[in-house]
Amino acid sequence: DESIFYNWSRNMSGGFMGIIAYYLASPFTLIPVLLPRTMIVGSLQIMILSKVGLASVTFSYYLQKSKKVSPLHSVIFGVLYALCAYGVIQAMNPMWLDGVYLLPMVILGIEYLIDDGRKLNLAIPLAMIFVFNFYIGYMVAIFTAIYFLVYLVSSDKKPKKMDSADYFNVFIRALVAVGTAILLAAFMLISIYKALSMGKFEFSEPDFSLKTSFAALDFIPQLLPAQYDSVNVQGLPEIYCGMLTVILLPLFYLNKNISFRQKAGYTSIILILFFCMYINPVDMAWHGFQEPNWLPYRYSFMFSFILVTMGATAFKNLEGIKTSAIGASAAGVGAIIIIAIARNTQNSEYITQKELIIATVFSAVYCGVIYVCHNTKKFMAVLAPLVLLTVTSVELGYNAYSVFKDEDKEVAYTERNNYYSIINNGRNVISLIDEYNKNNGNENDGFYRAEKTFHRTVNDPLGYGFKGISHSSSVMNTKILKFLEGMGIASSSYSTRYKGNSTVFDSLIGIKYSMDEIILDDPTSKRKTSAIYNPIFSYEYKNKDDKDARIDVFENPYALSVGYAADEVVGKISALGNDDVLRNQNIVMSSVAGHTTIENNQFANICEYYKKIDVDPNDFILSNVTASPYGEGTQYTAVQGENIDPVVNMHITPEMDGDVYIFFQTGNQKEVNLWLSTTKGENGEYTNHQF
Repeated sequence: DESIFYNWSRNMSGGFMGIIAYYLASPFTLIPVLLPRTMIVGSLQIMILSKVGLASVTFSYYLQKSKKVSPLHSVIFGVLYALCAYGVIQAMNPMWLDGVYLLPMVILGIEYLIDDGRKLNLAIPLAMIFVFNFYIGYMVAIFTAIYFLVYLVSSDKKPKKMDSADYFNVFIRALVAVGTAILLAAFMLISIYKALSMGKFEFSEPDFSLKTSFAALDFIPQLLPAQYDSVNVQGLPEIYCGMLTVILLPLFYLNKNISFRQKAGYTSIILILFFCMYINPVDMAWHGFQEPNWLPYRYSFMFSFILVTMGATAFKNLEGIKTSAIGASAAGVGAIIIIAIARNTQNSEYITQKELIIATVFSAVYCGVIYVCHNTKKFMAVLAPLVLLTVTSVELGYNAYSVFKDEDKEVAYTERNNYYSIINNGRNVISLIDEYNKNNGNENDGFYRAEKTFHRTVNDPLGYGFKGISHSSSVMNTKILKFLEGMGIASSSYSTRYKGNSTVFDSLIGIKYSMDEIILDDPTSKRKTSAIYNPIFSYEYKNKDDKDARIDVFENPYALSVGYAADEVVGKISALGNDDVLRNQNIVMSSVAGHTTIENNQFANICEYYKKIDVDPNDFILSNVTASPYGEGTQYTAVQGENIDPVVNMHITPEMDGDVYIFFQTGNQKEVNLWLSTTKGENGEYTNHQF
């Protein structure tokens, strides 16, 4: 029941190590695990802040060890890196933040390996990222290879003269370090590979045709603050990492104290990363050769890492620039703002005049501080870090606030009180079901499945703590998903959502208890569970909209155990399809009972527990709706406009008494209202429709 290896609350059940590897393997997950469940939201915030804070620490450490930046100065750039656009936006996906704080240690390990032969400094952090989140670890591994090759060519620290034997030895050391990391992480990598092989590898059929992902000029304004674009697939790379970084980039190139090899090396990495994001099939390779479902460019923090490193290097070597170079930086920012204004008139709703003014003001302040630092060494050593840390904190705080607002507008954050209300009331209901189950002669039957027809998310079975079939994750079992879809459960390529089903289906998979939410004083709020089930109790509470509501709980007297005897013909069932789900239920039930046979590779002698009612779509009466062919079916499209009520009238005549089940097949789920009438008026029209 409480196993880390197997879980009964996801898609009927399944391995849990894949879930852990994909989402939960970070040691920071211990924070919400160890703190009380009543603090879950606060504990998640502590976890996220800890990861972001650690990213600042590791980057500061990297600058001190690799670039010899002073501790005070390194703090400024550590904050710029940690609170880059990626670090803020991915607070909604905190499992990906482990890569942000481990990347500086991996890069430092590469430099140590090339400079003086140390291997553990690369092997250990690389193994850690493979374990903590293999997905970002995969991307870090790609970046490790890129950085290794570039640094090997461009580093000023390695011996001036290296012959072919020296290069060979470096490659061998690198292979040993990476191989060690893989072996250290093998227990997790093997687990996740087995989990992904159940369906994720065939998650989509990506289009590898050569095309670009975005307009190149749209990339440049992303360097400005408050330029959140979208977390949907059409979103742009999130590369913002502070206006101080942008101001310092030209100074990096105009600095005589920075070698040409170093400039060429960092420039090549920037170009490589840009073209990886820009060329669609290459970008898909970074994402495991799949089109990202949401949140594109999941490796964009590496771009920010390079930019901030270049900025910190330029700041450390300010004595190597001319005063006129600061003016060139200001002109560069002006060019970016002009490009942003030009692109804004075409296709962006995020770049506002206010945000452009803010970017200009911060840039002017940074130019002024850099000018004083360049001419006053005492200011550079003591006051500059305090001034810059204060100003950058204000800028980064404004950017984070703006991002959270835009993110909430697009995908909606759950309010804290609503979350606790929903989860606590849901868990109370599950506790009452457990108590009822034990008090009614089922003390030896602790195992049962339950489901509900209302949802906060599809992962409510995990959140409420019951054994259900609704679930969504990137570690899916395709066979189970296809089976559930074929049996009439609302499904996508990675999720299932129970919205009610037939008694046969519920009983076959052991759904013993069913829950409906009823909004009191709402005539459209109706029971969704089969009338055959026995009502056992109701639980009243205030719902998330502060309305009086209750959860009605029903018992299915026909629910089977998790395991039961069945005819061997069941093993012949495969690929049920989703075009006729009630026929599929007939096939499964009839096969379980031993009635079905296979003749000429076809099922025969199928019992009709459900008898099909022939319905001719040509008899439907359409009002403000158009019909068009859609594959083998028909697509109904509502006429758009104000005060238009689109209606499809279906007249159905059953041949016998009993429940009528209707299944609407759709490739594009949309909510509709269903009204039912069995009363005909004198003119033949149906009246007294019930919602």
